[in-house]
Amino acid sequence: MCFFNFPCKFFIGGNAALIAQKLAAMTSDDGKVLLCVPLGPKLETVLHPLLVTPDNSAIDDDEYHLILEYGKDERCCLADCGLISSLKVIPGVGTKA
Repeated sequence: MCFFNFPCKFFIGGNAALIAQKLAAMTSDDGKVLLCVPLGPKLETVLHPLLVTPDNSAIDDDEYHLILEYGKDERCCLADCGLISSLKVIPGVGTKA
């Protein structure tokens, strides 16, 4: 699922999931790594097979976090198209000093 036909890439995010993926990759085939995070249907399909999640961690919809990239003088259009209702600009974040 991509938003308003913008090009999208999906990655596992969050420190817990990233660390668990790395640990599972380093674990022997008979080992297991426990991951306790909200687990949506898309995330479940991309997790390492040695990751185990509690039954009560399943959620109906995946959580999404957006990373936006645009040039210095470009204006973010996502507020204009209704995808984001408000943008908070934090001075110094994402800018070169």
